[in-house]
Amino acid sequence: MSDHEPRKVSMPHPVSISTRLDEFRLLEPGWLAGYGPPGVSCGLVIDTAGLDWLDAAFSKHYPKGLPLPFTYPTEDGGIYFEWGFKGGVDVSFKIDLTTKVGQGFLHIPRPDESKEITLDLSDPEEWLRFPALLLGSDDYWREVNGPKEAKR
Repeated sequence: MSDHEPRKVSMPHPVSISTRLDEFRLLEPGWLAGYGPPGVSCGLVIDTAGLDWLDAAFSKHYPKGLPLPFTYPTEDGGIYFEWGFKGGVDVSFKIDLTTKVGQGFLHIPRPDESKEITLDLSDPEEWLRFPALLLGSDDYWREVNGPKEAKR
């Protein structure tokens, strides 16, 4: 292979959320070195109590049949998740471990549509809505974005 040929890069398969959260416990202040202004330490240490809460919440509420997300720390001490589903549906979701609020986007390629997502994950009822959000349920989006209809 010459220096000018592109290399094939494969993304690792997502690992368990607990495993990734345990890795984040080992991050030290400034773990994001090199990604900010020169001389500025980037990357806050992630709150252990927040990681404990998120690990327990995912273990309790995340459906076993759904695919695992790619999981990353954020420079401000949060956790970022990404899912890719068949048909090009993508979901990105960031959780603030202090407020326990998650925000993100669902992108559906046909029709080309993106939806903003906000869930208060301190409320167990919001975790019940999470799978519908990931699967792009029309009922979920009608409830979130449209006039509330009487439940059947």
